Amino acid sequence: MGMDSLFDRALAAARYLGASDIHLKPGLEPILRINGELRTLDNQRERVPLTNDFLHNLAMSLLNDRRRDILERHGDVTVVLTTSAGTRHRVHVSQYRGGMTISLHLVPPAAPALDSLGLPPGVRELVGPGAGLALVAAGPGGGKTTTLASLVDEITIHRPVRVVTVEDPVEIMLKDQVRGGVVVQREVGLDVPTIAAGLRASARQDVDVLVASEIADRDAADLALTAAETGRLVLAGVTAASPTAAVARLVGFWDAESRAATRTRIAAVLRGVLHQRLVPATGGKKGLTAEGEIAAGAAAVAHR
Repeated sequence: MGMDSLFDRALAAARYLGASDIHLKPGLEPILRINGELRTLDNQRERVPLTNDFLHNLAMSLLNDRRRDILERHGDVTVVLTTSAGTRHRVHVSQYRGGMTISLHLVPPAAPALDSLGLPPGVRELVGPGAGLALVAAGPGGGKTTTLASLVDEITIHRPVRVVTVEDPVEIMLKDQVRGGVVVQREVGLDVPTIAAGLRASARQDVDVLVASEIADRDAADLALTAAETGRLVLAGVTAASPTAAVARLVGFWDAESRAATRTRIAAVLRGVLHQRLVPATGGKKGLTAEGEIAAGAAAVAHR
């Protein structure tokens, strides 16, 4: 069996088995994450460990020149791959001492219904009409992207608003609603150079709702706060272990003298923080589901 067909078979098997991720590393067969646990993709006929050459060639075939440059400069890069069948995967390529590893996360074909995610009651209030800042916090791979997509769908189904997302990368394709909202998705590295640049451009446009897949620097945090202060609803992902840690992460982007003032700014616009983690689904369902807690704005901003 050729390496190309092995890659195709790994993708097909992952979809069939309800896997969330595929990991490809030299010297090993493909590894799938199913219901939160790692399993080797068994090949009964022959063992075909992946080679360095195959993974290098595969990585190069998935990346354009700009992203190859990012890989060379930073040692890792993320891209979204759409197969001929129309399925989408977030692909993370990283270099390490022994060669190159590729991890693929299977992206749902559309945003799941908000009620199907297992999130706490009150999540809808985070995205109700009006301005403000709503944060979705989780650890790495904690499902922030899916939740943000479902929240956008929840908004556009019920309200005729214009939504602009700034994502790194664009994973779930969001739909315009016939009598509801319109969504423009902008991708870092393709449409805009950074999250902050995308937010800055949106500040000059007619936008009701702004979405940032991840706030990871002061520029992006400042622009997100300014957008909320000037009448927009802003939804943003933050990598953090709890609601208060999410706020502390934003505040921490400023120098020590500015942090009290920043906390006051956040308190004035923050609707709340949804913190979530992924757990194995129950009741005979495959895959993972989210569980979480919502902290109201004031509680999340309170000093620890």
